[in-house]
Amino acid sequence: MGLLYQLEMAEYNINQIIELTGLSKTKCKSEINKILKCPSYSGLTYLKWTECPDKNKGYDYIRYIDSKLLNYFFELTIKPKDKNNHKKYRSYVKSLKVDYTITLTPPMNREDNIAITEIIRGDLRKTYGKKLITFEYNVELNPKEEDKKHYHTHLLLGFKCETDLKEVKQHFTRYLEEKVGKSKRIEINPYYDPQNKAGKIYFLKEGIVRLID
Repeated sequence: MGLLYQLEMAEYNINQIIELTGLSKTKCKSEINKILKCPSYSGLTYLKWTECPDKNKGYDYIRYIDSKLLNYFFELTIKPKDKNNHKKYRSYVKSLKVDYTITLTPPMNREDNIAITEIIRGDLRKTYGKKLITFEYNVELNPKEEDKKHYHTHLLLGFKCETDLKEVKQHFTRYLEEKVGKSKRIEINPYYDPQNKAGKIYFLKEGIVRLID
């Protein structure tokens, strides 16, 4: 299911939610029950007479959930064991606490992007320990035709403590400056609104070379 299709849909039934998020049917039913018990969401879920090819009678009343509720009730909060399960990984990432979105654009190949990002992960862990709670990144091929041999990295960073942007950025500059001489290859921005999924959705855009633990 393409990302554009996901964003355009206004309502989902339970099978579509499972397909989109990778959550189990039991988990989805549990979240739907929470929605039904809350009067505030009464206008955001309803039964719809729907064709059901797998049933003898052909049609049945199927419950649909407004897409506004997806990011609040249908997210995977445990990192999936299957690294290739894109649905579960997307659902998991959307549930993470994110303080900064970061893009690294060193003129490097894929392997070097991975290596330097892992060095930075280790450096951050030495400084922040268990207070570093989100470090998820993707390595992507540069889009420009004249620079197809190089890659860049999108990264989501989150902490369980107050942090300073300049101090966080130093963990990246100290290694990238050694490689490319300047820190202009580092773009770091605060993730101001925890409820806004835009930065995470960009991080999860299709066509990426995905890397997780």
